[in-house]
Amino acid sequence: MNAARPTVLARVSRWLLETAGWRLLDLPLPGPRGVVVAYPHTSNWDFIVGLLFKTAMDWDVRFWAKDSLLKIPVFGAWIRWVGAVPVNRSGSTGLVQETVEAMRSADRFWLALAPEGTRSPVNGWRMGFFHVWKAADVPLGIAVIDYGRKEVGIKAYLSPQAESEDEAFQRIADAMGDTRGFHPSRAAPIRPYKRIE
Repeated sequence: MNAARPTVLARVSRWLLETAGWRLLDLPLPGPRGVVVAYPHTSNWDFIVGLLFKTAMDWDVRFWAKDSLLKIPVFGAWIRWVGAVPVNRSGSTGLVQETVEAMRSADRFWLALAPEGTRSPVNGWRMGFFHVWKAADVPLGIAVIDYGRKEVGIKAYLSPQAESEDEAFQRIADAMGDTRGFHPSRAAPIRPYKRIE
């Protein structure tokens, strides 16, 4: 959660974002655990803007990253330090259950995900965020990196109890509005991903 007094790194990160014209949507985290979906994810710039926002808010938020990235000398140590949780994409590894268990056992554990799972165009959102959110019974933060309005941050929170899949996606879409990515044509529709045979 927020520190009582912003750190130097938090102040510098906020200054960098504001100098670049970004407005921070600083809706506070509502508790010690939760999931955040960040949308849209269409450019490598999203990671930089998102990381600066996380640092500006002084939030201890983690994110899934390909395990191969964490094996790169120096970079791997850095990306783990800024919050990366390694993910093996080669098969089914029980990642959702492992994440839920880690979240339940930690004093604080917020996980931020880009549900499109890629910067390339896809036909919907991967459902890992939804399964973690429901199984862990935690709030879901709806975050934007909106290059149209130059806004970054959380716009709303959803409770896990009363939301079916259809209701959740409708409320997410309503909160996102007409958010525009760096490459608007690459943004996925806000709906579950459908595998095309």
